[in-house]
Amino acid sequence: MRIILKTLTGVVFVFLLAGCGGGESTSSTSKADIVPIYTPPSGGINYVISAGVADVINQGNSDKTSNQISVEAMQGATDGVTRMIELYEQDRPSIGAYAYEAIDKMYNGESELLDGEYTELRAIGYLSETALHMVVAGNSSIQSMADLEGKRVGTAIPGDTMYYFIRDLLEDEYGLIENEDYQSIPLSYTEVQDGIKNGSIDAGLIMGMPPAPAVSELAQTEDIRVLSIEPEKMESFLEGKPYYSSVEVEKGTYPGQEEDVLIGSFSSLYFTHDKMKDEEIYAFLETIFENQEHLQSVHSTFDIDEESVTKNIELPFHPGAIEFFEDQGIEWEE
Repeated sequence: MRIILKTLTGVVFVFLLAGCGGGESTSSTSKADIVPIYTPPSGGINYVISAGVADVINQGNSDKTSNQISVEAMQGATDGVTRMIELYEQDRPSIGAYAYEAIDKMYNGESELLDGEYTELRAIGYLSETALHMVVAGNSSIQSMADLEGKRVGTAIPGDTMYYFIRDLLEDEYGLIENEDYQSIPLSYTEVQDGIKNGSIDAGLIMGMPPAPAVSELAQTEDIRVLSIEPEKMESFLEGKPYYSSVEVEKGTYPGQEEDVLIGSFSSLYFTHDKMKDEEIYAFLETIFENQEHLQSVHSTFDIDEESVTKNIELPFHPGAIEFFEDQGIEWEE
């Protein structure tokens, strides 16, 4: 496959958790391989959980692989997949840990950032869920998503799943076109917090499963509200989008929250390419399942188990993952 985007636009951080071996390989994996897991920037849930998995494998706690794992934080899924395909073309192993939305669109040739269909990609399993809070000041006139018309909205950078979720939701379900009916301003969580405090934005997105630390932190000093998405609009929007879902935030989750709130969320998954050896993917999943308690201590939102690992995933699974699911009696989408 020809790679359209060849330059990695982000800074690459390598977290090598153990010593590496040397040697050349003519197949996807060999005893001397270091297998990279490409993740979003360090500090996020996908990076932290992946570092925990790598730590277990690199300590020799898997008897099915002698490989070592490095966790490499890239700017985004585009950079990570670009690097993975370069390794694929060299018959080298790699694993990705990114938003399912981005990978699904790349696989199906629908990405706005990479041309072509990346049909070499194969799912390994569910990784994490992330919720999206649209936050406004408590005294704001904005009562619903429809009220964002004409407002300044702090979102994410184009290319981020959070950006696509809110852009498409507002357009498809509320008829609001980005930068025509509202002003979209790419901001970090800290900038959203500051913008709500000083009034430079009218609303802003903050990411995290409830109770999201950044939302709770803001609510400690400011009177805020989280906007709810109407159930019928959420149902309509989620149709045909297996990578998105919804989360109900129960009243009282945040200071001053008097009602249940329905918000959107997106899932991330582990994935690889079709040249990875079956036994390596099997060992990767086996390591996760045999060390669930440890990984829960690594990140409190860790939730990979028999029920979640194949959740809503419609991409083709790697044969090594299928073998593991069959051995464990786990159902998956064929």
